[in-house]
Amino acid sequence: MSSLDRILPFLRPIEDLLRDPAITEVMVNDGGRRVFVEREGALEAVPDRTLEPRNLTVAIKNIARACGDEISDVQPLLDAVVAYLPVRASQAGADIGLYFAADGLAIFLMRLPTGWLTDRITTRTLVTTGATATAVAIAMLLLPLTTPLMIVSGLIGGAGGAIVMTPILVELSRRSTDADRGSAFALFSGGLATAMTLGSIGGAPIVAMFGLSAALAVGIALIGASIALTLADASLRSKGPGARPGPEMAVATA
Repeated sequence: MSSLDRILPFLRPIEDLLRDPAITEVMVNDGGRRVFVEREGALEAVPDRTLEPRNLTVAIKNIARACGDEISDVQPLLDAVVAYLPVRASQAGADIGLYFAADGLAIFLMRLPTGWLTDRITTRTLVTTGATATAVAIAMLLLPLTTPLMIVSGLIGGAGGAIVMTPILVELSRRSTDADRGSAFALFSGGLATAMTLGSIGGAPIVAMFGLSAALAVGIALIGASIALTLADASLRSKGPGARPGPEMAVATA
C-alpha cells in the first residue's frame, strides 16, 4: 500500500484533486475550511470543499510518518523535501519505480556499445545525440503520465546519459596530459556533483513558483544550450584516440 493510499481514507473530500494529474499541488488552509490547488502554474481556490479537522490531523500525522518523522503539538513543524515527479506519477496512477528501473537498465546496457561507438564516431555527434535523447525523455514527462510512457522515457533518458558520458571522459583524457590528468578528472567529478546540487536547489523554487512543467522546460532549455556549445567547439569534430585511421591518415602513415 502506498503512502497516498494510507491517507486517502481521511481525505475523501479532496481525493479527486489528489489524483488529478493536471494538479501539481493541493493546499489545505484554515483548519480544513479552505482548499487551493496549483494547476498549470496558477493558484486556484476550490469552493465547497472542506475537511474535518480530526481527519486532517490524522492525515498529516500519516504523511509525517511516511517521511520518517513525527508531528504533534510539541513538534508542530515538519521539514521535508517533496519528490515532485513521484508525487505526480502517483497522482496519475503510474509506477515511478519502473521509470527508475528502466533508466538504470538503459545505462547498464549502453555502456559497452557506447565505448565501441566512441572509437568510431566523433565526440560531437555522440554528445549531441545523447543530449538530444535526454531532452526528449524529459519532454515526455510533460505529457499525461502513464506507466508505459514513463518506462519509455526512462529507457531513452538512461541511454542518452550513457551515450554522453563515455565520449566526454575520452575527450577529457585526450585534452589533458600525464601531469594534470588526475586533476582534470577530479575537477570534472566535482563539477558534475556541483551541477547536480545546484540543479536540485535551483529547481525547487521554480517548481514552487511555476510548477513541475516549468522546471522540466528549463531543463530542456539548458540541454539545448549545451548542445549549442558542443556544436560550436570545432575541436570535437575529430574522432577518439581509438578511431580507425581514415584514408588521409593511412596515406600519411605510408
